[in-house]
Amino acid sequence: MHDFAGERLRMYEGSKTLTDAVTVQDLMKMLSNKDGNVRAFALDTLKTLDDPQVAPAMISILESEKSSDLRKRAADYLGDKKIAGAVDLLTKVLFNEKHDDKSPLPQSIVRALGQIGGANAFQALIRVTTMSEFSVSTVSEAINSLAATKDMNAVAPLAQYLVGHASDPNPIPTSMQATTAKALGDLGGPDAAKALTDGALVRIGGLEGKDGRVNPYVSALARIAPPYSTDALYGILKEQGLLIFKDNSYAIRMHAMTSKETLTVAVALANLGDPRAEEFLRGLMTLPETRVPAEQALKALQEKTGKAPVSPAPPTPAPGAAAAPSPAPAPSAPPKS
Repeated sequence: MHDFAGERLRMYEGSKTLTDAVTVQDLMKMLSNKDGNVRAFALDTLKTLDDPQVAPAMISILESEKSSDLRKRAADYLGDKKIAGAVDLLTKVLFNEKHDDKSPLPQSIVRALGQIGGANAFQALIRVTTMSEFSVSTVSEAINSLAATKDMNAVAPLAQYLVGHASDPNPIPTSMQATTAKALGDLGGPDAAKALTDGALVRIGGLEGKDGRVNPYVSALARIAPPYSTDALYGILKEQGLLIFKDNSYAIRMHAMTSKETLTVAVALANLGDPRAEEFLRGLMTLPETRVPAEQALKALQEKTGKAPVSPAPPTPAPGAAAAPSPAPAPSAPPKS
């Protein structure tokens, strides 16, 4: 049988525009053509049309098409157009089919569910975060989609995901920590701040002496409005930051944040204009590795809060070196006779 649809495609291929010679009905027939290139042309052309037949055609492609790439394109369309009637099928394909690790289809389905929204789509996104079968990119898409909903019901499952994985022997990748932490920061509120605090403290305890453990949590907390953010940052400093003694001397805790991590948290607190950062910044000014940035942060904080400029900290003596003696007081004048 002569392939008129394929011939017509070859005549107009490359134009990417619908002509009088290629009707919607022609394109619908092309979707069942044996040639994948013909089906791809038909699908991409249909996606440009404002026609009531297009959405059912995309649903049919998602359900029965063999090509994962074409099914991905159909899912993209259903999400972009927010076709609510596609949620059940999208969910079925996502959870009931086995997907190749490199297939782009699961991530596109998750994105589509986030774009369409609704209770069923929301629950499907949460379910993705609980399953190890999905790739990092797919789970990241689900987390970002949950944050985009601005639904505070997303805080609890995201908090569970973050804190639960923070204590795993094989924790989630750093990129996933940052993605989840940022999502909680975007959602905001006291529960998100608590989850970020708990996650930071768990990470500090689980990765002894490694710089950068708290960075994604601190960045996310800085996105939350005070007082939730400032109270959380101050809580981390009090729990795991510098030890401050009654005589105003300082020390780094064992099994806690490094001096650079303490600086990260203290600077974030200072940037939010919280005067409670000052005591920690002054302690950090006594340490060679954090002295300069701590001075700068304290100066900026005092300018923000209207306090007197900071005095530079005295140079830190080298280990074993004796402190410079204090100058002798000037002799007092003899009493007048």
